Amino acid sequence: MDKQERRVRNTVFVNLDRKRKLKYSIESYREILRNLQISKGSSELMEMMLNRLDLRYLSVFLWAGLNWEDPMLHLVKVENILVQYEKDSDKLKEIEKAVVNALKNAVKSLGQQSEN
Repeated sequence: MDKQERRVRNTVFVNLDRKRKLKYSIESYREILRNLQISKGSSELMEMMLNRLDLRYLSVFLWAGLNWEDPMLHLVKVENILVQYEKDSDKLKEIEKAVVNALKNAVKSLGQQSEN
């Protein structure tokens, strides 16, 4: 499988203001840690936050996963997009599911890269 196929396979689509592509990398992970002010060794804390997302946490995770596709996308814009769905719990669950799936793909991809 070539690099382009791997990129597409590791992408999760999410409908927000438009159809967007979520994908996480080491850089995304660092941005999440920095924005949520979590120390690097606190993966348990990060997992706990992901299991009980509020709009702030969800916006940071979502922004970090979208930033590769749209580097001009600011965290504030993602927060504003999510506020539109604040009362729509089904839509928020759909977004959360996309974030979790994209994170799982990233972990799987990193595992495959370390095996090569």
